[in-house]
Amino acid sequence: CGPSGVMSDAVRSGLFSGFGSALSHAESAANWGTLRTALKEEERGREASEHDALLKGKNEAGQITLEVFEVERWMITANEWQTPCLPTDSKLKWRWVDVTGQKHPHLLQRLGKKEAAAKRVPPIELDTMFQTADEWTIEKGAGTDADGWSYGISWRSSTWDAKPGLFDVLRRRKWQRTYK
Repeated sequence: CGPSGVMSDAVRSGLFSGFGSALSHAESAANWGTLRTALKEEERGREASEHDALLKGKNEAGQITLEVFEVERWMITANEWQTPCLPTDSKLKWRWVDVTGQKHPHLLQRLGKKEAAAKRVPPIELDTMFQTADEWTIEKGAGTDADGWSYGISWRSSTWDAKPGLFDVLRRRKWQRTYK
């Protein structure tokens, strides 16, 4: 389904094509290639729109708000939240990521993963063309705990909650800073 929860025509067509191929095949084997392609296209479109939201101007003219997510994983063996470090964590190992879960594009280039993960405020800056207008702030609200964390089972979770559930092994919080 698309961002509005409505199935797109391409996905609907892919489903019909897959079911149709199963009905016409002697052993009822389905070909889901069309559906797979449609779903990948939707995912690409969703990632592109999320990335565009990364540097959206939400303030007055001439100002831009930079957003970065801080990510931690519950490590049951250590009984604490730590910077993600599992092989499946991919770019989350940087601790400071964009809305798509990729290493933030404005992370200070001189920092390695360990140095970036050790920082307690985002080690992120825009180029010299922009001046900071305020300090980093953590977004807090109904969907976060008192420290701004929300909890989910994976980065791509459709729901993030203010309290960790039994299977919630990731937490994230959004930091923001205004530039002019």
